[in-house]
Amino acid sequence: MKLLIEEKKDIDNASKELGVHSNTLRCWLKEYEAHGERAFPGHGNVLLCHSYEIKKLECWTADLKMENKLSKSTRFS
Repeated sequence: MKLLIEEKKDIDNASKELGVHSNTLRCWLKEYEAHGERAFPGHGNVLLCHSYEIKKLECWTADLKMENKLSKSTRFS
């Protein structure tokens, strides 16, 4: 998040640099903006860790749906 917030790096560039899909990075940024450092596991809060995992899976599902949609649109074009 430091790249995006403090260094004001573009999400698309940061995602390429980190090897993370840009939608995933956007989800992480929203989570960080909403909860700060508590948004990420490792602080001993089981409930927060489960919530984080759910959010991560939701972002992953959204990425897969988008990729599937793009795949279908390019296949029939």
